[in-house]
Amino acid sequence: MPVTRATASNAAKKPYQRLVRQKSDAAIEEFFGPEPYSKTLGATSLARRTDRRSYRCATVPEKDTEEDVRPEPLDLEDLRAISLIGHGGVAQAVAVKVKRENSSHCLERKGSVLAMKLTSNRSTRDLERGKVHDKDRTEERQAERRAHWTLPWNPFVAGLLDVYYDDVNTYQLQEFAQCGTLADLIRSRGALPPDWIQFYLSNIVIGLEFIHSHGVMHRDIKPANIFISRTGYLMIGDFGSAAHVHECTSWQRIGTRLYTPPEVNLRGPMAAAIFDMDFDKRVATDWWGVAVTLYEMATNNVRVEDDTAIYNSLQSGTAPIPANVDRVLRNLITRMLNPDLRRRYGAHLMHCVDPASGAQVLRNLDIRSHKFMLDFPWDDAARRTLLSPCISAVVPDFARGWNHSVGMMSQADMPSLLIEEQPAHRSYDLRCVTGDDSDTEEDLLPE
Repeated sequence: MPVTRATASNAAKKPYQRLVRQKSDAAIEEFFGPEPYSKTLGATSLARRTDRRSYRCATVPEKDTEEDVRPEPLDLEDLRAISLIGHGGVAQAVAVKVKRENSSHCLERKGSVLAMKLTSNRSTRDLERGKVHDKDRTEERQAERRAHWTLPWNPFVAGLLDVYYDDVNTYQLQEFAQCGTLADLIRSRGALPPDWIQFYLSNIVIGLEFIHSHGVMHRDIKPANIFISRTGYLMIGDFGSAAHVHECTSWQRIGTRLYTPPEVNLRGPMAAAIFDMDFDKRVATDWWGVAVTLYEMATNNVRVEDDTAIYNSLQSGTAPIPANVDRVLRNLITRMLNPDLRRRYGAHLMHCVDPASGAQVLRNLDIRSHKFMLDFPWDDAARRTLLSPCISAVVPDFARGWNHSVGMMSQADMPSLLIEEQPAHRSYDLRCVTGDDSDTEEDLLPE
């Protein structure tokens, strides 16, 4: 359903919107005020005034078109948390369902599922009080929201819909890709076929080019942050490490260690010399993440438990590539994982003119023109007219019942976001008791 920011009050609407039901001459006269004329009103003046009055009535719309097109914006009380879909140190993500009780709008889609990211205010206070000695995090704690609001809507980016606050959390309402992540797909299917890799790589390139064209750096590109929509297309999400390219003062210790380029791990003046307000060198951070993601799709060799070995091989450009990987794809991976930033393939963007809009955009011509992607229909992929090679299962599948494999939600952790009432058959299931309740096992037994 369309979700917009709060609209202006009725008192601030345009005059024509307030004249919807004012049909009589007296009502129009009262609204516009008396028209200056002489005491002896002639026939010509009277006819002109009558024509003007009829013209006003004819041009008044019969319906308030703005209210017909846009439903009222969602509030927290219009949403219900239905499942925990992920959690981290200072944030957690839950799936929420739109459950507005008193809406009869023709475009209102009750039951729509969205994602809500909850960030603890305690973590922000710890940063502000100096308990967390991390200058970058202190300066960029609002970077995710600022990056989201900078970006217009794009189908290849999981957009931010609204932001709410209470004494405990900051709530960010976002689009929800219900088919999991690219990491889930690789984990379940192993190394992907070349035609699948072409399709998914094109999605990542188009989305990242759009983000960079608006001066935003994601800085944490990895399969776990690339979501799969219901159509099978990818969406780049989780802008927790994002920053505007000309605002960030330091680029050390950013993103996920396995997906960071060698230059990010430098310290002191050498790091400052590399990233000092250089656009190409900063965007290269994201494209190294794309290179590691491409390597993971082709080989499925990236393992968390083997972090040190695979990390060292990636940093040195000696990551092993199985012999069964397509030769042209192997060439692209090897050239993109070059530790030398000056010779790294795909680390530089070119300014081009978008033929559809005529606007200046950034394009990664290295990847687009490589033999592996040269014959790929990029325009069809951008219009999303291609058929996805794989339609993943919905995660979590709410049609099969409640899914609590990630963990249970606690009302104390989200005081302003109500949790959906449990089904009747789970009323006495101890696993469904929220952590803030003080009920004992005896209290939950039937009377």
